[in-house]
Amino acid sequence: MRRDIERMRAMVDQLLMVARLEASAARSEDLVDLVDLTRDVVADCSPLALAQDRQLALAPYCDTLLVRGDARLLHSALRNLVENAIRAEPPGGRINITVGPEPVVCVIDHGPGVPEEDRERIFEPFWRRRDGHPGAGLGLAIVREVARAHDGQVAVADTPGGGATFRFSWSRQELTRQS
Repeated sequence: MRRDIERMRAMVDQLLMVARLEASAARSEDLVDLVDLTRDVVADCSPLALAQDRQLALAPYCDTLLVRGDARLLHSALRNLVENAIRAEPPGGRINITVGPEPVVCVIDHGPGVPEEDRERIFEPFWRRRDGHPGAGLGLAIVREVARAHDGQVAVADTPGGGATFRFSWSRQELTRQS
């Protein structure tokens, strides 16, 4: 019952996020440090990864990487990517998350990957590869909309050796990078 309640809460949160994005809620132009934000996402997702016998490894290529945006929306998008990678990664495996040096965050898993024919469809609302998979099929649609709202994009490619690499990048140049 607790898992069902948690899934329902997550679905409601995702629906609210979609509604905010569709309503063109003004995004913040605050400075967001992608390194710190990604550290927070990894910390938030670590209990889930450990419970499912996966590891999360963060590798920032710089100490600070500032972009303008809405930290709450960016956190939600990156969390969706990491949670998806946790589900895809085989037990005992490690999800690698990189930040920088340009304004980009990559989430790399070693699971089954995403077939070429599904790479655009996975970002459509409510699309799921398998019906038995938990969730409403909103996570990657939210990621794409958050990326667009921040003048960026999200793309998926093969991970060398097997798996999927999701790349969340910004079109704008970063404001500050410190090594």
